[in-house]
Amino acid sequence: AGQRLEEAKLINRSISALGNVIAALASNAAHIPFRDSKLTRLLTDSLGGNTKTALCATIGPAVHNYDETFCTLLLATRAMAIQTCLQVNERVETALPDTAGASAASDAYTRELLAQLQQLRLEVETLRREKRISSATTMTAASASANGPAGPAGAAGAAGA
Repeated sequence: AGQRLEEAKLINRSISALGNVIAALASNAAHIPFRDSKLTRLLTDSLGGNTKTALCATIGPAVHNYDETFCTLLLATRAMAIQTCLQVNERVETALPDTAGASAASDAYTRELLAQLQQLRLEVETLRREKRISSATTMTAASASANGPAGPAGAAGAAGA
């Protein structure tokens, strides 16, 4: 029974910290206490980040559930007051054709970076091809000089004569 009581205390402390975070977010407070519990740390991106979050509030119609239902509805009401600015996260390549809302300077900079990336990719491919050609030429030249003009037998015969 003592272990259950301790677990219930920890759960209530985490839910209380969640309520404090939601209240701070709803009132646009300067400091949001995300570090007060493990639950609020886990929910940092969901509550205050660039995400759309849904909260399901479960309530009970019985009279003996009144206190819990009231607190749950207060928490849900505060959560509904949170305003976030959602932005679609896109890859740069997919964002280039449709640049609605992007400034001309950032668009030009992005295009410049993509052009540099393409140029570097071509340069790497060229260097790889040159390395293959030079290594094949070096191997052919090395085997020709080791064999001599008349081949391995001719080199041995010339040394013996």
